[in-house]
Amino acid sequence: DAVAMTPLRTTPSSFRLADLRAGALRPEMEFTLSTPGGAFDPDSLAAALALAPAGSPLAAYAPRAACLGFRKLNGYLRGFIDAVFHDGERYYLIDYKSNHLGNRQVDYAPPALLEPMIDHDYVLQYLIYTIAVDRHLSACVPDYDYTRDFGGAYYLFLRGFAAEHVPGCGVFGDRPPHEVVSAVADLLGLDGGAA
Repeated sequence: DAVAMTPLRTTPSSFRLADLRAGALRPEMEFTLSTPGGAFDPDSLAAALALAPAGSPLAAYAPRAACLGFRKLNGYLRGFIDAVFHDGERYYLIDYKSNHLGNRQVDYAPPALLEPMIDHDYVLQYLIYTIAVDRHLSACVPDYDYTRDFGGAYYLFLRGFAAEHVPGCGVFGDRPPHEVVSAVADLLGLDGGAA
């Protein structure tokens, strides 16, 4: 109940998962991305993330991305997104996290969530999820446009939720800039993402 009743955002208007109409949420969305060509490596990823504006979680993650140490990908990326929903205007993705960040509500306040988002590579996770959702919507929604139709990603740190808590407690949200989504999609060997 605390998760459903907590506003995910307050502007331009307040919105809670409890406000979703029936059928507007799809749980456990599976995806597979083909990654031919092997252009996706830590240095290239960091360079693409550097396209994000200063202060963005993506820009803050770029130095860590450069040090990840994986080989160039050439094959497939497969995964499951906890949920994708449509709020009546835009599509969003959700991932639920059970990390223990502390015993106080302040430990789950939005400013405290950036560090675990970076340290656990959740920033990279939601960027890949965004690319998967963008590709799916581009193929399935007539006249889909990322800027107009994709609202962003919410990571919900469940231990930060309670019947009564500080607004925004446990909620991390971001909407990756389209130029970063397109640049990383290009590295994965996809055809540039949505227009």
